[in-house]
Amino acid sequence: MLQPKTYPEMLGKALVFEAEPFITMVEDDNPWAEGLFMVVCMGVLVGLAKVGGALLTSAIMPNTEAALSALLQVWRQFAVFVGPMAGTGAEAESWFRQWWPVGTGLFGYSWSWMQFGWIVFAPFVLALQWLLVGLVTHGVARALGAVGITVDKKADVPKAVKKMLAEKQPCVVDFKVEREA
Repeated sequence: MLQPKTYPEMLGKALVFEAEPFITMVEDDNPWAEGLFMVVCMGVLVGLAKVGGALLTSAIMPNTEAALSALLQVWRQFAVFVGPMAGTGAEAESWFRQWWPVGTGLFGYSWSWMQFGWIVFAPFVLALQWLLVGLVTHGVARALGAVGITVDKKADVPKAVKKMLAEKQPCVVDFKVEREA
């Protein structure tokens, strides 16, 4: 089991693709739980960064009512230009007015309490993405003929990989190192 005090260092090294955190996770007794925890921690950090970014973005943007009136003015000019194809301008205008507060809050144009949803939503999305990418990658590797190899010692891994590549097996290799007794 990894020590929680090593998580920040491991996350930092993993973000710049150093090999040590990945090797440590493979050798861990419960890599799925540790990996999921790290993905969720990264998701919370991403969510907090998104909330901070939305706050800064909303601070520098023009008033939302001014933007809405400009959007509606452009729509009215477009409706006159297009004519009957545009339908009724009143329907579109009521739709814009109805959904404008939701859209501005959701996409960070104006500050709203909905921005805090990213703190919960980002870890969920990242964990789901992590799971889907892992399953698809594993499925594609198996479909291409990748086979798992078992080695007795960690030092035997390069030799086993070279043997697989020499036999013209696909380059995607799935391996597990058995624990030494």
